[in-house]
Amino acid sequence: MSLSLKRRFSRWLCLVVFGAAGSASQTPAVPLPENQRSAIEQLGGRNGLGAATVTSVAQDNQGTLWIGTETGLFRYDGASVKRFGREDGLPGELVDLVLVATDGSVWVRTRRGIARLDHEKFVALLKADEASGLREALQSLAPDAKGTVFVAAGNGLLRINSDGTHRLYGPADGLRSGHIDTARQKNIPWWQRWWAWPGALGLIALLTSTFVRQRNKLHEREKEQLEAAVAARSADLAKANKELQESSLRDPLTGTYNRRFFQAAIKADASQAIRAYRDAKGNPAAGHCDLLFYFIDMDNFKSVNDDYGHDAGDRVLVEVANRLAQVVRSSDFLIRWGGEEFLIVCRSANRDEGDVMAGRILRIIGSKPFVVRDGKAVTRTCSVGWAPFPWESASSIPVEDVLRLSDRGLYLAKREGRNCAVGVMLGRAVDLTNLRYSDIENAKDPEILKEVLTAGPSVD
Repeated sequence: MSLSLKRRFSRWLCLVVFGAAGSASQTPAVPLPENQRSAIEQLGGRNGLGAATVTSVAQDNQGTLWIGTETGLFRYDGASVKRFGREDGLPGELVDLVLVATDGSVWVRTRRGIARLDHEKFVALLKADEASGLREALQSLAPDAKGTVFVAAGNGLLRINSDGTHRLYGPADGLRSGHIDTARQKNIPWWQRWWAWPGALGLIALLTSTFVRQRNKLHEREKEQLEAAVAARSADLAKANKELQESSLRDPLTGTYNRRFFQAAIKADASQAIRAYRDAKGNPAAGHCDLLFYFIDMDNFKSVNDDYGHDAGDRVLVEVANRLAQVVRSSDFLIRWGGEEFLIVCRSANRDEGDVMAGRILRIIGSKPFVVRDGKAVTRTCSVGWAPFPWESASSIPVEDVLRLSDRGLYLAKREGRNCAVGVMLGRAVDLTNLRYSDIENAKDPEILKEVLTAGPSVD
């Protein structure tokens, strides 16, 4: 049951009583419905309060009401009212203030002094006189958590200890001179201290700064992770693009380069060969300045497809590419030109050694049988036609025409009975400034157009 003061009357006291049925209070004067949780109970003369004016009300830790009046102090426990007066230790019966300290002790201030309840009796700790500084006037009263009471006296701040001893603090103790109107409890809540607001603002600023720093760090980490993911994604895309580009320049069956690669790369290599030829100053052989083009065509390859099927033909082509890869350098290009025809581009080569490379090609192809199906092997040879670029240092014949000369050498090798190589070279020094391909192609003089024949290996 909790009780609070509702209104102050001159002859009676109205209290709001909150609680459920079965509380310690008597039955209300006015009957209430069963579902009602509050009631108004009138305390007056019939309860022993008399006709005195109520001056102060306080509630202790047990829920008991202490009612100060002009004729004494009354205690109401919900069942009965008891009066305390001079005979009970109060300094006077005109009660100004009733106060319950944090330790549960009951303090009463009268016009004649201050008293504290001690085992159903009040002990007068200080009476109003000039020596104590108390006057017959309303003054504030504030106890602390240790039971010490501070009173605003006429000439300073009066401290009353729990054993009844007291001390008056004045200007000599740092207080300003003059009358002190209000005494405040010493155990002020922390949020009411002078440092509470500056401390709270500082704490808010610190938390805000920490939050901003942590958010910025989080954003930096997210940015770094995003950049790393973008970089990884870009690397993957670059790799995929490179693989896609590489695949577009490769023959899907043999894995060798295709014509598209040749068209993309030959222009730069041709320009480099011409510059190297000029830098050699009339001695190109010493600098290995030539590009040598070798056309390789398999002999009687159609019979493989006809007799064993196109799958067997594809296996033979793959094996041809693997064998040719063994005779080319890492700087050379191996290209599938189309069907069973391949092109080898030897870079930084020497035309005087062109027949040596042709012999290696003939031997690597014709000296060993090809497995076509179920352990069945067939022997196939090849024919090779080759030509150097530049045709001569002063020649204006482009790469395309030199390729046609290489193809003419291949035709001549087929005409010679296959399994051989024919190189097409300039027979003797002539004025090549205005020389055209048609002039070379139609030349009949062996001293102008020299054919270099290389025989292939003997086969059964």
